[in-house]
Amino acid sequence: MILDNQIADAFYVDMINRNLEKNTAKQYSKIVSRYLNMTGMKQFLKGAGYQKYKPFLTVFLEHTRAMKHSYSYTKTQFTAINNFFMYLIDEDFVDHNPVPQFRARYVRTYKAPEPAPKKQCTPAEIKLLVDTAPHLLWKTIILLYAVTGLRREELVSLNIGCIDFEKRIIHVPPHKKRTNCRVPVTDEVLGFILDYLEIRID
Repeated sequence: MILDNQIADAFYVDMINRNLEKNTAKQYSKIVSRYLNMTGMKQFLKGAGYQKYKPFLTVFLEHTRAMKHSYSYTKTQFTAINNFFMYLIDEDFVDHNPVPQFRARYVRTYKAPEPAPKKQCTPAEIKLLVDTAPHLLWKTIILLYAVTGLRREELVSLNIGCIDFEKRIIHVPPHKKRTNCRVPVTDEVLGFILDYLEIRID
């Protein structure tokens, strides 16, 4: 029987002999000591396969999750244990490393689902929004959004001096996300703007 602290110390010496950076060797040694103490794995039987050691790895993984360790640190911990089993193989304590198979199955992240594509309103839907808007101001804003693609902060920054009614152009004040500051508009949009200006109270 090999005591946990003896095998962990021997593992640390082996890492130093392999020229691992000293801080890394210390970190890996601490992780392996915690792994051994937690799982109660006090001896290593030659010839034990994946199923023999999987329960120990499962216990350790459950602990890391209970402690809410980050995914990055969890990977580091299993890298340390992987190195430890490689050492055990080299020292003829075991002839199988269960970590790669376990890590590939249980220590991983999954890609977040692709966001749903943004839905663009059809002309009929835009007309319905304009027709049902309760105020001329909202009708004008909806059309401006739909026709020009202005952002909210750009729309708020507009004033009457920004609109060239003759050339049907809106001069958008400089904004860090816009390269084109001249936005064409339709006669319909200009008509709504003029109608709103007639009823606007300054």
